[in-house]
Amino acid sequence: MSLDAESLIRQLEATGDYRVLRRFAPRERYGEAGPGGVRQGLVVDVETTGLDPVADAIIELAAVPFTFSPADGVVIAVEPPATWLEDPGRPIPARWWS
Repeated sequence: MSLDAESLIRQLEATGDYRVLRRFAPRERYGEAGPGGVRQGLVVDVETTGLDPVADAIIELAAVPFTFSPADGVVIAVEPPATWLEDPGRPIPARWWS
């Protein structure tokens, strides 16, 4: 008996105990520009060793530029991300990754 992946996923999800995530497949374009033209946006993600700006350090900074239509908020294109890592020079507290 041979089952395809989508059939197996449907069976798992039908139990109510599972939710199957699919691999993200990026596209070159997600929509078209509306009558109001396009604007540029930037999503920024910052990871730190803690919440104290005096005692803690930034260990990762990521930025993802994107183009969107201001008329309806539709994302048109997502550019490659830029990511920077920094060694904080000390162990990262376990509460942040466990």
